[in-house]
Amino acid sequence: AGAFLKVRGSDTRLSTIGQTFLDMLQKPDLCGGMDHILDVWEEHAATYLDDIVSAVDTAASDLVKSRAGYILEERLGLRHSGIEKWKALGQRGSSRKLDPSKAFAPTFSETWMISLNVQ
Repeated sequence: AGAFLKVRGSDTRLSTIGQTFLDMLQKPDLCGGMDHILDVWEEHAATYLDDIVSAVDTAASDLVKSRAGYILEERLGLRHSGIEKWKALGQRGSSRKLDPSKAFAPTFSETWMISLNVQ
């Protein structure tokens, strides 16, 4: 459970939009898989960029920050000052993958140091 909003007059809690985007990268298998996630990010990330960057900044995982950075910057061409600091978190020579459910692919992002194992 991450950031959420409480619905007035009920016990219902709703994930914030930034948290929802973060959750997609933390548990892609629970969110329709990475192909679906990429479609959602392509359609909506520009609209919610500030919320996404703020939520991803709270993530403990450097891999999640690399995934988000790759998707936002390289794949979608979006720019945000918050993305720049994530670049230092990459790990050269690791087996980090964009899609954790698929095999490692030799195509990779030099900037984000992750295998681009998704089309």
